[in-house]
Amino acid sequence: MFRNRSLTQLLSISALSLASCATNDDGARSVADHDQAVQELQRQAGAPVALEVGDTGDARVLAMTPSFPVPGHATDPAVAAQDFLANHHDVFQLDAADATQFVVTRVDHDRAGDIRHVTLNRVFNGIPVFQGAISVHMDSGNNVFRVLGDDFYHIAAPTNRMMLSPSEAAVAAGRALGVTISPVLAQSDGQHTVFNAPGMLDPIHVDQKIVHVAQGDDRFAYQATVPWLDNQKQQQYELALIDAQDGSLLARHSLVNTFTGRVFTASPGANPTTDTRTVVSFNGDPVASRNGWVDATRKTRGNNVISATDLDGNNVVGATEIQPTADAADAFDFPFSPV
Repeated sequence: MFRNRSLTQLLSISALSLASCATNDDGARSVADHDQAVQELQRQAGAPVALEVGDTGDARVLAMTPSFPVPGHATDPAVAAQDFLANHHDVFQLDAADATQFVVTRVDHDRAGDIRHVTLNRVFNGIPVFQGAISVHMDSGNNVFRVLGDDFYHIAAPTNRMMLSPSEAAVAAGRALGVTISPVLAQSDGQHTVFNAPGMLDPIHVDQKIVHVAQGDDRFAYQATVPWLDNQKQQQYELALIDAQDGSLLARHSLVNTFTGRVFTASPGANPTTDTRTVVSFNGDPVASRNGWVDATRKTRGNNVISATDLDGNNVVGATEIQPTADAADAFDFPFSPV
């Protein structure tokens, strides 16, 4: 759904040093606090831990040596996760006050080995930060063996003001995406609002968020999910992040996992000599082809048609006949040959 961001080199905590980043007394103190925190974490684990950092230097993956987790001291996994972040906030370059600005949004249990996964999302005045979570992963005794950090759990006070209403944000999202939205309120629950609108495939969900735009530029925003059919009758489902002050588009992400194919959209004649194919969606019409044009085998099989060469005309895909399989990019995009 969202783009994955690359992580940089794997470092041993015992060898980690950020001294080169310090430019003043506060920076030097922060580095010293960080180094002391990771040493304490390693002492509690009883073995080395490994850290992967992102482009900003923030912790993205904190991994304990197998069989050497950091001991937990709470029976409730949510409490254990919050305690871990509070006790080791300097590892994530958060101060003690920042560490309290995370709320539990998910507690998942993996029955295989009774693993617990707790998601803590950063908030500002109770508003969640977009891609601002730290997830804590624990064994059956709530002992921490891995922690994952999103891109933007470090934020500052927003640089703009919350001025738009949720309905205005929905209209602004449509404008940014090139569709007209006339929202009708269906449900409102605090920071979450749902609208119905003519021409939409599903209700529009609008949520208050804090969005990190750039270093030192965090903003009040709305997250709107907008589903519609485009001019080619292809399903579109977009997540739009809208500035809560001026309605501008901060970012957009497609939520559709789409199979595509390169096809002739008009008859090329019996023996085409040039490639006039275009790329289209293989999702199909959501009403007429509710299962799409591709099934779980990644082959061209839908609820209306099984597409293959069928050279003998018996409506069966024989061993010598061709039915393509989508490539790793979910595409049926093969070279053109006039022969």
